[in-house]
Parts: sequence; structure tokens; C-alpha cells
Amino acid sequence: MKKLLLIVLFCAFNILGFSQFDTEKIIRITSNDSLMFEDDSIFQVSEIPDKWKNESAVIIAIESYTERKIRKTYPYYFYGYRERVKLLDNAAILDYSELELVNVSGFLLKVIKPDGSVKKYNYSELKPSIAPSEGEYPLTKLAIPNLEPNDIIDFCYYQEFPYEGNRKNYFFLVHEYPIMHQKLVFTMGALFYPSFNSYNGAPKMMLEEDSKKRKVYVLFDKERDKHTDLYFDNIYSNTPMVKFNSTYYDDYRLPSSKLSQQDAYDYFNFRFNRKYDELSGINILNSAQRYFFNKYKTDFNPYTLLDECYYFFRYKFFFEDYNKSGKYTYIWQLSDGKVAYDFDFLELMRKIGTTQNSKNKNNLLSINSIVAIQRLYGGFDDALFYKELLYGLEFKYKDSIKYYFPFSRHSTADCIPYIIEGSDAYRIKYAEDKSAPEIEQIKLPISKYNDNQINSELFLEINSDNTLLIKRNVKVKGHFKEDYENLIIEPELDKIEGETYGMYKEPYAHTKNELNEKKRKIKASIDEFKKKRIDFMKFLIEEDFQMVSYDTLEILKDGRFKNPDALEFRDVFAIKDIIKTVGSNILFEVGKLIGPQIQLKESEYQRTYDVFFDYPNSYNYTFVLNIPNGYTPEGLDQLNLNVDNETSSFISKGKIEDNKLVVEVSCILKNNYESKEKWPQIVKTIEAAFDFSQKTVLLKKIQ
Repeated sequence: MKKLLLIVLFCAFNILGFSQFDTEKIIRITSNDSLMFEDDSIFQVSEIPDKWKNESAVIIAIESYTERKIRKTYPYYFYGYRERVKLLDNAAILDYSELELVNVSGFLLKVIKPDGSVKKYNYSELKPSIAPSEGEYPLTKLAIPNLEPNDIIDFCYYQEFPYEGNRKNYFFLVHEYPIMHQKLVFTMGALFYPSFNSYNGAPKMMLEEDSKKRKVYVLFDKERDKHTDLYFDNIYSNTPMVKFNSTYYDDYRLPSSKLSQQDAYDYFNFRFNRKYDELSGINILNSAQRYFFNKYKTDFNPYTLLDECYYFFRYKFFFEDYNKSGKYTYIWQLSDGKVAYDFDFLELMRKIGTTQNSKNKNNLLSINSIVAIQRLYGGFDDALFYKELLYGLEFKYKDSIKYYFPFSRHSTADCIPYIIEGSDAYRIKYAEDKSAPEIEQIKLPISKYNDNQINSELFLEINSDNTLLIKRNVKVKGHFKEDYENLIIEPELDKIEGETYGMYKEPYAHTKNELNEKKRKIKASIDEFKKKRIDFMKFLIEEDFQMVSYDTLEILKDGRFKNPDALEFRDVFAIKDIIKTVGSNILFEVGKLIGPQIQLKESEYQRTYDVFFDYPNSYNYTFVLNIPNGYTPEGLDQLNLNVDNETSSFISKGKIEDNKLVVEVSCILKNNYESKEKWPQIVKTIEAAFDFSQKTVLLKKIQ
């Protein structure tokens, strides 16, 4: 047994030893028209295992190299990547015929034909095109020409980025194609401190030291079957992966392999008690206290004060910059839509609570801090990065509890973000004598399906050209409102809310021409928002239907001040391919009006992993069709479906009222999580929804 262990260790050392690289070597090799990691034997392989010969493609080898180092006194990180893949059918050829890369500094590709001939391409030969992306860097698209079945493509590239501490870096060991060999290498320069762990059956990291005495962490993996996409899946809970990051010496240090309760508390305490004067926090707090404590001079429900302060801060953080710049820059906002300085917001809310306690002794609030792990990442046992956490406050007044978390532009005060609903959380209770706080682990509440609703009422008219005119009234509640934020015209909100708080200022200029120009820019900004929201609605409709025209849109209520309040709008549009002529009769494909539904494959009836939904929710539709004169509907009984169980439900029914065909549909997901054992119940609801989507009603011509 000892001999075997020594052999394994010796092999591991040699595998690393003959493939040592650093940034300069990779750049030099790629610049000299050679592929990186060329001396790794895994990139000399051309044959694939028999068990995978019926796949679309097989990835022969993947190797990535990440290095943290100092360049001219500034930390940065370097990433090199190489992949060798054999393409076995046209689907894989289509998949690899265009590569999409971000911030590429060097690139090289070779195509090995079945006869052994090799064609090399550099970056410029593949005619790169630049496209916008959702991230910080633009997207580069590279088209690979003349690919055929049984070709092997072998490509590499490297990237260089400024160092950013406290990032979330995940490396998944599965792909849509099987992988024969893969290798991850992380090299740490001086003053960098690694934080890493393996999850869901991924191999452990091995630690070595390179010729420059730097720590090198290596992971080897092989014979990975392809990853199969599942409906309602959480890849963080069931996919082999590695979390790896590092912190620079002057950053707040990440835990080495697991985020403990003490780590979570220390980081929260460090951030929560930082000074926020440079962010105008003092001025914002004073403004809020002057406005609201003058407004509420007598005893009142303290939640009323907290809610109003929440919306006041939301206005200040997002709109105060507008009058200075003439456009919404959202300099306080992160890419996920939350306030960049979320701890400043929490500190402001806490101070409002403590001030209220000092002024109203009869209405004392209990104030606790909340540290929650986002549900996507599992429980605290799976946490490693601080950015996997979300922070908030818990206020208790009499027998009721209310939570406040950092807001987005249109969030409401009484809404727990769905990414932490039902999540593990630490409740931090601070002692009055400032001794060590009491920390207990809790589960956060989960919203109900009737809290998150989309209620749609559609009045339908058949046009002479067989298009369908739809007049729609929609009410959107709860978490669904986030999906419709593009309907809100923010320059108008700036004026409305600013006037409410006595802070809005009309455009001012020294000359009439300057004033007119400012007003013109404001109007142009409003017009731009209006166009964007029309484009947004068209996009949503065109996802499900063939749209003929989009005629009107009217926002009735924005639903931005209480979570139970709905965002309400009505619109008018026309679609086609729902109404068809069959001889002298009309075929109404009513089922299509609920949009495309999931059609399960045979293999998807069995479930290996648990089921994750964003949040409990319900969709409710009412379709009202004016029956054309001289026609009568047939086959209404087939519209009556009823599936209802502890996980979900789908209920529909059709009827005739006042010469109108009325069809009512309700689809409900009752929880945000179900065990895999309950998958058969969910399947019944999925099947019912798909069944309804295929339903038609025949409008028969009366003879």
C-alpha cells in the first residue's frame, strides 16, 4: 500500500513537472505560432473511446492556467486556455464553427483533418467580429471555416485582466460533450492568498512548488460523461466543480477552504461598521430624519417610518445624480441591480431604527442583522466566497417581524429577495452592553404562490384576414414585477418622487438656450425610455407568437411601494397563426395562447436530482372570444383539465357566456423546491400544461 501511494505521488509530481508554465512563456509560445501546453501528452491524443463514438463530439483535452502576479506594482491575473475536440457530426460542427471569446489577448487554432493534414489559423485569419456583451468587455466572434465530421480542432487563447478581489470564480468539470482529460492549474505569486475547495465529487487540488518557488495548485480529472441539461436544475448543487479565488495582501482575506460562521460575522461586522461619510451618508440620513420625524410627531407603527425611509433612500441613491448629469448613470449600482454600497444602506436603516426607539419609547423595535447564503449555492457548509452571501436587517415590533434588504430600482420594502427565500441565515443579536453578540442559524421565510402572480385577461376578436386582435389587461405581483422593470419610465419617476420628498428641482440654466437644451435632453430621455419599453413588450410577445402589430400600451399602476400592490398595464396587439380556416369552419388554436410549454422526453421522466424553482408562483389567464355571427363552438369539454397535487396544479375550463367563449386557465407552482421523489407529481402538471397548449376549438358554421 505504501508503494502504491509513492507511485501515485511520484506520477503526480512528474505530470506537473514537465508542464510548468508561466505568463511570459505562454505569451511567447502563442506569439511564435505554437500552441501552449504543447509538451502535455494529453494534447497528442487523436483517438476517442468506443463508448463515446455515438456522441456529437468528444473533448479530448482541456487545460487552463491561471496566474496571479504583480505587474509594475499592480496586481493582475492571467488566464490561458487550450482545448482539443473531435467533431463527430454536423451538430457539433455547427456548435464549433463560431467561437465566442471575451477580452482575448492572443489566439491560435489548428484543424487536423482525418487524413492527418493540418491547417493553422491565427486571430486575424479568422476575421474576428466584435459584438456587445452584457459584461464589462465586448464579445469577439471567430468563424472557423470548412469543418467536416471527424475533424479535430485544437485551439488556445490567453487573457489578461486587472485583479479584482473577492470575486466568485467557479470551474465546472462537465460540458455538453464528454471530456477525456482535463487539467486546471493555479499559480500564486507573492502576496496572494488562495481560497479553494472541491464540490459534488470533484477531485481535490494538489499543491506543488514551481522553479520560482511559487505555490502551484493543480487538479487532474478524466473520463467525464457529458452534462445533461435538466429542467429546474441547480448546477451548483449537483455538478462537479471547483471554487478557486485569491486575495491580495491588502484585501479583506477570503477563508482558505470554507466560510465559517465566524468568517461571516467578522466580514459583516467589518463592512457594517465602516465609515460612510465620503458617500454622503450623513447628509442622506439627516435629510430622512428631518423629513420623516417632522411628519410623524406622535406615536405610530414604526414599520410605517421604516418603509417610508426605505423608499426615500431608494430615491436618493438612484435619482439624485440625474439633475447633474442629464442621464441615469447609476454610479451606486452593481451589475446585479443592487446598491453598490449596500452596507451603507443597512447602516442608514439601522440608525433610523435606533433613532425611532429613542423618540418613541412605547414603540420599541428589536433590531438584528441577517447574513444569508444565496439559495443557489446551497447551505453554509457549501459557502466559500463572501459574494455568495446577502446581508440585511430584521426588525421585530410586538409580534411581527419584517426584513429589509438592499434595494434595486423598483424593489419594495416588504419583500425578501427570492434568491434567499428559504435559505440558511445567521441572525446576529447585539447585546445592549456591547458584549459579544448572540448568533443563531435560522431559515428565512418563503413567499406563497399567490404572492407572485401574473393575472392576464385577454379579449379576442377574429379579424377578416384571420389575424387575432388582442386587448389585454395584466396585473403583475410579487417577484414577477422584477421581470417588468423596463415598463417604468424613470425620468418621470424622478420628478414625481422628487416632488413628494421636496427635492426635485426644475432644470436651471443661465441662458434661455441652455435651459431649452436641458429640457430637450429630458424629453429625449423620456422618449428613449418609451421606445425601449415598447421594444421590450414586442420582444416578450415575439418570444411566444408571430406578432402582426403592437398598437398601444398604457401603464395603470407601477406597484413600486407595497409588495402586494400589482404592476398593472393594458395593451393592444395582433398576432397570427392562431386562427385557421377549415372549409367553411374556423379552427381556434386556443391552447397556443398560454405560450409554448415543456414537452418531456422519455429520458426526462426519471429524475436523479432535486427540483429548484425561482419562487412559488401562479399564472392565471382568462380568454374571452367574441364568437363570430353564424358560428357555434364545439368540443369545449376537452378544455376542462384538472391536475392538483402538493407540488403544483394545472386547471382549465371552457364555457359559453353571452355568446362569448370564455376559457380560464390557472397554473401554480406551490413551492420553490421539491425533492426528486416528488418529480412524478410535477410531471403530471407539466403534461397537463402541454396537453392544453395543443387544444383547439372548432367554430362550426351554422347551416
